[in-house]
Amino acid sequence: MNKKYIIALMVPVISLFVGCEDKLDTQPEGSTVTSEQKEEVVGKDPDKAVAGVNAIFAQFSQYMPNEDALGAERHNDFGFPSVMLFTDANGYDVVSEDNGYNWTGNSLDYSDRDYTSFESQIIWNDMYSMIYAANNVIANIPADVEDPTSQFYLAQGLATRAFNYWVLAQLYQFKYVGHQQEPCVPIITDENAEVAAQNGTPRSSVEDVYSLITSDISAALDLLESAKQAGITRTIITEKAEDKRFFSLYVAYGLRARINLSMEKWSEAAADATKAIENAWQME
Repeated sequence: MNKKYIIALMVPVISLFVGCEDKLDTQPEGSTVTSEQKEEVVGKDPDKAVAGVNAIFAQFSQYMPNEDALGAERHNDFGFPSVMLFTDANGYDVVSEDNGYNWTGNSLDYSDRDYTSFESQIIWNDMYSMIYAANNVIANIPADVEDPTSQFYLAQGLATRAFNYWVLAQLYQFKYVGHQQEPCVPIITDENAEVAAQNGTPRSSVEDVYSLITSDISAALDLLESAKQAGITRTIITEKAEDKRFFSLYVAYGLRARINLSMEKWSEAAADATKAIENAWQME
């Protein structure tokens, strides 16, 4: 074959390899997505984050999510309402006889406190599943995002994570004051999730868990305040008068008030409760 024809055939092939090499050299390597890439995606279409947010709240009332993990069907396995049912039956306000069939038998005699009990596994699995979903939302929206809709969605992830760790902290250790250095629950966030999945992670102290809780809820409140100033509230997001799946500004203030009560920060709790009432009257 004539040399000039061979060269002509090789030119597009060489161009293809050069083009590929150039593309490979300019793209980030590994599995890490940069903050700039996240912000670009969210900035172009903030609604992409809503699927992750909806995934969080879908788990609050999912029916029998632990069937495979427990190896059994449990009719009292239906998300966070199960947690409320178990803890209510642990307390003094629910009076009931164990007839051998009702859903709260183990909780009435405290046999649910064993880590192998169905109730204990349901609580642990459900709370950390919601934390996992919240971490996914937090990981995909930059902390300094400026788009008001994205700020609202990021606030949902942060507030939900704070709520779940607050519930876990009260169930798996004594009260905050006087027990700050006692072991509480493992902290798994968007930053250490991969390492924790591979190597596990030890229980963090009560103080460290509450430090994450207060940091998350305070950041969520700042984001909700900023989003509200731009006209973005859960009423606008959901196009409904009051969609209670989402954290509003006054609900987040109410949660921080309860967190402060748990930490015996009485004046801070009162201030947040006042803020919750004030924002509730504004009818978001």
